[in-house]
Amino acid sequence: MKYTILPWMDGVCAGYIIFGAMALLICYSIFEFFFKRHNLSMRRGTLAIIGNTVWPFCLNICIYALIYWYWAIPASLALSLIFWVIIRGELKTAHEEELEGCWGLFPAIRKIRGEAFADLSIEEQLAYKAHVKPQKFYWWIYIPVLVILPFCMILLLERLGIGDYLFFVVQLAE
Repeated sequence: MKYTILPWMDGVCAGYIIFGAMALLICYSIFEFFFKRHNLSMRRGTLAIIGNTVWPFCLNICIYALIYWYWAIPASLALSLIFWVIIRGELKTAHEEELEGCWGLFPAIRKIRGEAFADLSIEEQLAYKAHVKPQKFYWWIYIPVLVILPFCMILLLERLGIGDYLFFVVQLAE
């Protein structure tokens, strides 16, 4: 009789990976909270790229820890595409606001900067708009990193002996 050990049946190994990924998410959330609170000059698009890369990366690690690769790859690809669409929307909004002189992370600060921008002369506004460039975002790096890197991390953990996730464990019953 042949049987398979599913990834989530090995609770100790799944716990190492899932709790590690969740700890990374919690640490990042704390970092983002304090970073937003004390940094008033960062571009909004930069934080959007960072945040929408960390979250799917950690979630994809959990996906790979819980299900086999032939289900995990499409699931992680779908999750990465969702976050990719979110990033594109946030970058477009951030660029439109920056063209109007509203930049920074806090809405109140953006409003004050927008009002100060409106008080500038037309020449100064045009010079500023010529200077503002959209945030660079390389989707052809983003998607493969979010799909392939977690897969490689789980493979590495498996090679280190932490767990047997991606391949069937077949044993013969005696």
